[in-house]
Amino acid sequence: MIFVLGVNHKTAPLQIREKLALSESEGIRFSGDIINDSPVEEIVTLSTCNRTEIYFSLKSGSEKDTFEWMREKLLDFKRMGKMAPEFFYNYTGEKAIKHLFAVCAGMDSMVVGEDQIIGQVKEAYHV
Repeated sequence: MIFVLGVNHKTAPLQIREKLALSESEGIRFSGDIINDSPVEEIVTLSTCNRTEIYFSLKSGSEKDTFEWMREKLLDFKRMGKMAPEFFYNYTGEKAIKHLFAVCAGMDSMVVGEDQIIGQVKEAYHV
């Protein structure tokens, strides 16, 4: 099962998105921390000027509280404390995959059809 947790230009103001942004090295560190200390089997972090998204799958166990747990891990990593969950969105399974395709196609961008995102998604996957 694939999961995605994220914030973007539709759900969070710029000052929140800036605080949650992950540099490449932060994304690597965050991913390593998550893999080493959780039931997460695979993880990809995508962080651009308009979004921070975490795509992941679980080794096993319940999906209950998965998004709350991942949100708290991200907020702890960024040293942000508590934050209103309404800034975040989350999808599971087919909805997560459809969201990823919409992101890749530039359909979930501030400028619809923006084509830089596909390169950013590819880079995030390679990292």
